[in-house]
Amino acid sequence: MKAWQVRRIANLLPDLRIILTLRHPIERVWSQALLEFGYLKGRDVREVSSIAFLRQVERARNILSSDYCRTIKIWSNAFGWDALHIDFFDRLRDDPQAYINAVLRHIGATTPWALPAKFMKTKVHATNSIVAHNREIPEVVEWYIADRLQEPVERLNELLEGRVSSWVDEMRTIRGKTRLTWRILRQVNRTMLSVPERLAYEAYHVVLDLRLWLRWRLERSYVSDGGRPRMEWASSNSKCSTKDFIPATAPSRSLGGIAFLITATSGFLLLGLDHEDKMAIIALRRRQSDVSALPAGKTAEQRLY
Repeated sequence: MKAWQVRRIANLLPDLRIILTLRHPIERVWSQALLEFGYLKGRDVREVSSIAFLRQVERARNILSSDYCRTIKIWSNAFGWDALHIDFFDRLRDDPQAYINAVLRHIGATTPWALPAKFMKTKVHATNSIVAHNREIPEVVEWYIADRLQEPVERLNELLEGRVSSWVDEMRTIRGKTRLTWRILRQVNRTMLSVPERLAYEAYHVVLDLRLWLRWRLERSYVSDGGRPRMEWASSNSKCSTKDFIPATAPSRSLGGIAFLITATSGFLLLGLDHEDKMAIIALRRRQSDVSALPAGKTAEQRLY
C-alpha cells in the first residue's frame, strides 16, 4: 500500500496493532511466481520458461511486495514503531506456539495460550497444495532475485539491527555466482521486456488515485440519527484534503488523467500486454456503485474503500 493510503487508515483507526511477518525474499518471490503461473493461470509450472519467471520477478507489484524496508517505514510512520510487531515466517513454521504468544502479547491479550494441536502443522493455501506440479527454482532465476533484492534486504537488515544478516550473506553468495549471459539477460529484461508491465502499473495507479480523490470529494459522512445511520454531504469544512489522497506525481485535473490513460493504454496495446496486464486495464473500466447506505450493524470506520 502507498503511504497516503496507510495514513488514511491510521486516521480512521489510530489504535490498530500491526502484525508484519517477513519471509525470506527469494522464497516469497518464488512461491508467488508458482502461485500465479500454476494456480491463477492454470499452467504447468514445469513448462514455464525462465524468461517468463524473470518477467514475473520484475513486475512492479512483485518488487514492492518484496521491499520489506519500505513497508515497515510506511506503516511505522503512520502508526508509530510501538504499533508494529515484526516477526518471521521461519518462526511461525518452526515454533508456532512462540509466534502466537508474541502476537498475543503485542495486542494486549492474555498469554501464554495453548495453540490447539490440530493447528500446529496445518498449512492454509500452501503453494504445493494448490499448484498441481512442483518445480525447483532455476539457478538463473534465483540469481536474478538475489541481484534484484540484495540492496533492499541490506537496508532492511540495517533497519532491524542485524536480524536478517543471514539473508544478506546468502544473497551475496548467490549473486556472486554470476555469468555474462545472465547479466545480459538482466539488462534486456529490465530495459525492454518489463516495460509494458511497469507502464501499465503506473497508469493503473494514477487513475486509481484520481478515482479515490474524486470519490472523497463527493464523500458522504455518516451521522448517527436516533441509532440509525443517515447520510449527509460532506461540507467545505470537511477534513478531507486532496493532499491526503493524491500523491504529488498524480495529475491534479481529471481531464489530464483521462488523456494520460487513453494515451498510455494505446501505447500498452501496441507494445503487447500479457493476460494479467489486459485484465488490469479492463478493471479500470468497471464502475462501482456510488456510496450506499451502511449495512445494519456497520459503522462508518468499517466502510474502508
